[in-house]
Amino acid sequence: NQIEGQSKCILDICVDKNTGVSHRIIGAIARGKKVITTNKYILKEDFYDPNQIYILDKNNPVVNIHFINKPYKKVDISYLRIDNWINKIFQDVGIFGSKVIEQ
Repeated sequence: NQIEGQSKCILDICVDKNTGVSHRIIGAIARGKKVITTNKYILKEDFYDPNQIYILDKNNPVVNIHFINKPYKKVDISYLRIDNWINKIFQDVGIFGSKVIEQ
């Protein structure tokens, strides 16, 4: 945790069977870190921003140093918080009103 806290970027190397986004990626973004990942599925995520998330080619692993040195821009992933996620599910099925919890 201490090393990640001091880092600009978090490296996430996924296995070929991975079909979603790892908790390491979500955690890194929540802590205000850029992500370098081999996970191409992240392109489908609403929070994907090529200025904050770099897709690394396993066969040709080259990272552009400008990506790392470019200032971090906050990525909104508040909708992924468990309270907002549960509230959204209940809204979709008509159990709750339209207010999303924010802190």
